[in-house]
Amino acid sequence: MTLSPDAAFWELRFAPERFAYGTAPNVFLAAHAARVAPGQRWFVPGDGEGRNGVFLATLGAAVDTRDLSPSGVAKSRALAAAHGVTVNATEGDLRGWSAPAQYDGIASVFLHFLPEDRPAVHRAFVEALKPGGVLIVESYHPEHLKRQAEGSRGGPQRADMLYTPELLAADFAGLTAVSMHVVDETLHEGALHEGRSWLTRAVFQKP
Repeated sequence: MTLSPDAAFWELRFAPERFAYGTAPNVFLAAHAARVAPGQRWFVPGDGEGRNGVFLATLGAAVDTRDLSPSGVAKSRALAAAHGVTVNATEGDLRGWSAPAQYDGIASVFLHFLPEDRPAVHRAFVEALKPGGVLIVESYHPEHLKRQAEGSRGGPQRADMLYTPELLAADFAGLTAVSMHVVDETLHEGALHEGRSWLTRAVFQKP
């Protein structure tokens, strides 16, 4: 099987036995666990090796995930089985992805796109949420380039792939911003998300 260049990039990260970003959920997503109710349907785009989708499934949600890497998808399914839950992990590109308004929540965690791709993908997230649905976003802020220069690991090395609150507010203009913050804190999320990090964190809700 021949992978696209983007898929091949992530396959190199996820093919090794170790979990590149660990198996624990993202800290910001875990802080919003109270927003997840049993029986809800959640989508985790770009879930890699499955840590966030599996976390949501352990809270009782029905979880769909999508990732470019075949190894990531396989590890996601294995991690779910190890936790005694099921995650509908599928392989595929998010560019061109769409779904009807069916999700109670979407968790977009460190999911960064080129500026020519990002708006359409983010519009698809808005359309896929049910009325009242919640979108949780954790991303790197452009100031994070300074942290990378200091040795922090994680995030694209291009300013135009990093997200400000203003950019997210524009992309998700059809949603209500519940909270939005820029923080500078230390991450310990596997070997590849390590060190002081400038982050943009947001929660949106669909009217």
